[in-house]
Amino acid sequence: MAGSRKKRRTTIRRKKKKSITTIVSVLIFLISYFGDKYNLGQKGMPSDDTYRVLNVSDGDTVTINDHGEKRKLRLYGIDAPEKDQEYGMESRQYLYNRIQGKDINIDFMSKDRYGRDISIIYISGENINETMLKEGYAWWYKEYSKKDVQYKIYEQKAKSGEKGLWSKKNPVPPWDFRNKDKKKKN
Repeated sequence: MAGSRKKRRTTIRRKKKKSITTIVSVLIFLISYFGDKYNLGQKGMPSDDTYRVLNVSDGDTVTINDHGEKRKLRLYGIDAPEKDQEYGMESRQYLYNRIQGKDINIDFMSKDRYGRDISIIYISGENINETMLKEGYAWWYKEYSKKDVQYKIYEQKAKSGEKGLWSKKNPVPPWDFRNKDKKKKN
């Protein structure tokens, strides 16, 4: 009789443990699946504060006025051609025309190794990072934004529509251009 009670308790414990494991697994799945939709993932919302754009360095780097202090931003999820690269000046000029001297809202994401704020820029509710991809002025920077597959879709549409840099025969991604430049210096 004692052996059968012990066996029953062991079976009940196993079932409870299995139930808890199942519940935890379902919760993890739901959070990861729906997290981005409801801003539970890595991206937040743009700040209510507005910031004035002081300078556009290139197609993915800008300087803002943050309450009297200069602050450098790197646009999240995109990589634009370098200034001395084919289509680099066009990319910079497009971003310049969109935001230079204007007030923007920002979703500050993190910092990069150079101390720049990785950010999403909004102007009148428009996500400028996405616009740069949609109009063909930047690549999706998959290495640093793997979860944002929507960025990949924007890039593919621009590419198939031969917009911006995609109108060129064989555009070189900025990361490849930078690597070639590093090899030349060595």
